[in-house]
Amino acid sequence: MDNKYLNVFIEESNEYIQKLNIELLELGKNRDRNVDEIFRYMHTLKGMAGTMGFEKFTELSHQLEDLLDAIRSGSISISPEVVDVLLEGVDILQEFVEEIAENGQEGNKDISKIIEKAKILIKNNNENEAKNNKYLIEEKENKIEHSFNEYELKIFEEASRKNMNIFQIKVVLQRDCLLKSARAFLVFKAIENFGEVIKTIPEVKDIEDEKFD
Repeated sequence: MDNKYLNVFIEESNEYIQKLNIELLELGKNRDRNVDEIFRYMHTLKGMAGTMGFEKFTELSHQLEDLLDAIRSGSISISPEVVDVLLEGVDILQEFVEEIAENGQEGNKDISKIIEKAKILIKNNNENEAKNNKYLIEEKENKIEHSFNEYELKIFEEASRKNMNIFQIKVVLQRDCLLKSARAFLVFKAIENFGEVIKTIPEVKDIEDEKFD
């Protein structure tokens, strides 16, 4: 593996993990705190790890991202237990970075327990999932019905009150292009330099798994 890219990964991962720890500790003190920034940090970490081929790092950060996304969507509430699981997961990600910095590999640490903890939190709280509200979006000749959850609608309302712009962006990749998910990640990175991504269609997970045309 190219040491230049590896060093960049280690440096940026340490930076994001430090930010995550700070934000999660604040989240533990203030449960009304917005988790968007925390979600973006985790999303970026996952994307970088996936690009570098660190499978365990990617798997764990993906599960932690799912937990944060459940908080964002309103399907689960912030609790000390939720924050503890997130902090524990971030500590393990830090261990992976340290192992990578020392040996160039992420090591053999067992992540099954922390992943199971995160999954149980999501499963046990699914009953509180916010009801979806529906908007119709016109696209040329077709009408496509999209669903926005309560959290997303609040973001739209707040942006409207502040006279901020809301854009719908359509990105088209050639059907035969390679590394579709990696290209989508680069699109996300570029967009996030200018604003916040509220919703994706398909969902982020499907884009990452290349479950789109």
